[in-house]
Amino acid sequence: MFSELRGLLPSLSDDDKQASVITYVLAHPTEVARMTISDLADTLHVSESTVVKVCKKVQLQGFKDLKRVLKERSASRADAIGDEIDANDDHQAVVNKMFANAMEDLQDTLASLDMPSLERAVTAVAGAKRLACYGVGGSGPLALDANHKFLLTGFRSEAYTDSHLAAMSAAMLEAGDVALVFSYSGETRAINGVVRVAKRQGATTIGITSHRHTTLAKLADVALFATAREQPMTGENSTVRLVQKLVLDCLFACVIKDDQARVQEAFSRSTAAIREV
Repeated sequence: MFSELRGLLPSLSDDDKQASVITYVLAHPTEVARMTISDLADTLHVSESTVVKVCKKVQLQGFKDLKRVLKERSASRADAIGDEIDANDDHQAVVNKMFANAMEDLQDTLASLDMPSLERAVTAVAGAKRLACYGVGGSGPLALDANHKFLLTGFRSEAYTDSHLAAMSAAMLEAGDVALVFSYSGETRAINGVVRVAKRQGATTIGITSHRHTTLAKLADVALFATAREQPMTGENSTVRLVQKLVLDCLFACVIKDDQARVQEAFSRSTAAIREV
């Protein structure tokens, strides 16, 4: 639910009353869990109906449902150390918080991973004539890693981290091909352009991004979500690559698990070739 709330913020203006509710809930979850809906509405100078609308946007029935989720989260974190890193923390505290926050992000990602969407992605990749992996900037290494995994196991795979080369590649795709696209923000102009070109060519597009409200999630035929909180001192990137890579690994493992004989034969041929160079 927290990843869903964070995902709503980019689509709301700073003066939007729903944005103020979301920001307050994210910043004060324990306090909100003890409030009545009237308390929260009065604190933020919004109507109770605004609070309810926010709840419904994240598939909750109402404020009681929100409080239940917040209380469950509070109970599960009672012994956790995870929190924002502070300048006064010693190195042990920094390490403990990094690990605790990473584990929470992994749990959020697991909760937001839609299995029907994963199944659709697995079917598309398993049957792809050609797999093209795309990512620029910080998402570039993920595209390269995806290409390495699938190429090593016998797929006709390629990777592009340059926006111009990516666009040219996408223009050569056709029906039966798959474009696997990485962008955590989901708003990278070059990557979304690649998706549009690939779709126009008839290829199936799979986007791995942060949440359902991103442009990439709306453009791609299949969207898979990997969520991570932004930390003031470390930024999103502290766990973004970790959760995105785990989603990729899940996709890869599901694709190859039912074709072990072919995969093993391709792996043997690939590794034999590598030993010769």
